[in-house]
Amino acid sequence: MIDNEHEHSPKSVGDSRRIDTSPIVVSRIRVNNEVWYADPPLCYEVSFLPIDSCYFVEGDLGLSLHAFSRKELESALNESLESWWVNYAMAEDGNLSSGARNLKKQLLARFSTS
Repeated sequence: MIDNEHEHSPKSVGDSRRIDTSPIVVSRIRVNNEVWYADPPLCYEVSFLPIDSCYFVEGDLGLSLHAFSRKELESALNESLESWWVNYAMAEDGNLSSGARNLKKQLLARFSTS
């Protein structure tokens, strides 16, 4: 769950609405009706790429994404983290490559249920 929801999504570079490039902080994710808390919270730096008219985010756990609005970016980030939790953190080690096991280890080190 993103801690700072924003509705700023310019329709064009000339749009008068403010382009929000404040960091996105993720303090928890919800997977299968269970809440997992990040300690410390994950932080993602946000950029706006005027040539492409899209937002770009990169940060903790090596995750980088882009989207055409801040709201879409936040949703994609949430969905990616939830997917990573299901596909890596909950997976059996024997089913994962060494890189995937490393990601699993990072996820399990950062998230807990309390």
